[in-house]
Amino acid sequence: MAGDRATFQRQRFHALHHPTDLSGSQHSAHVTKLIPNDPAAAFGRPDSFHFRQQISEDFTRLRVFLSAANPHPPMKLTTLLALLVLPITLLAQAGKPEAGGEKRKADPSLAPVTDTPGLPRVLLIGDSISMGYTVPVRELLAGKANLHRIPQNGGSTQTGLDNFDKWIGSAKWDVIHFNWGLHDLKHWANNKMDNAAPPVAAVEVYEKNLRDLVARLKKTGAKLIWANTTPVPEGTAGRLAGDEKKYNEVAARVMKDAGVPTDDLHSAVVANPTWQREKNVHFTPEGSKALAEKVVAAITAQLPKK
Repeated sequence: MAGDRATFQRQRFHALHHPTDLSGSQHSAHVTKLIPNDPAAAFGRPDSFHFRQQISEDFTRLRVFLSAANPHPPMKLTTLLALLVLPITLLAQAGKPEAGGEKRKADPSLAPVTDTPGLPRVLLIGDSISMGYTVPVRELLAGKANLHRIPQNGGSTQTGLDNFDKWIGSAKWDVIHFNWGLHDLKHWANNKMDNAAPPVAAVEVYEKNLRDLVARLKKTGAKLIWANTTPVPEGTAGRLAGDEKKYNEVAARVMKDAGVPTDDLHSAVVANPTWQREKNVHFTPEGSKALAEKVVAAITAQLPKK
């Protein structure tokens, strides 16, 4: 299957990036290169992020070169495009369990933790960036601390305010490592990323929300650690490169006023750009592990002394 996938991906790349002659019947021959004999083998799990992203990219390129090369494609081409859409749609639907059926495998970062008696309790609060480093942090702190995280993507500061009591609960926390930012600065409208839309939270709103959240976190009695927001690379959809700096400047002021130390993840990523995916705020597995090591160092420094 791996060989079939590699072969198809090579053909697909050539078809998408080298449409040398798109006239007449060669439209049809060109598009057939984009239709795998076994889409599941070509793309991997149909419900995976990679699968959905691949299909989106393919159809974007198809629309561009078809409209440029032939505004009135022949009927055979239209049929072929329909054949391309149908199996992909069916596969995507097949990847979704029916109501009452088998559920998808849960994200391991969100798995509940059973405490080891006698060890300090640590809570991670953050978005999908923190979800990426939760498991390696937990592994590195094994035998030293019980590492928990909130049971969802932490979203924006408003999400934090709305869910604060549920996330913190009534149990005692020794250390809380937290971040909000990427979901505040993102540009979002009509349930999708939109660079033309305003940010979810303007800098002024972000500062107010963050001050409220820090005040509530301090009431827990836990040692607090602020993780500043990691970089937004050029070309990232729905976020503008460099916007995180404005939000981090505001956050630095809030943390200074509150006496909360900062885990400077931003500088670590700037110094190691290969940790991050291209045109994407998310990280490679290696990048998440590298972030985890830095997070563990910050947490370890705040753990109760024996």
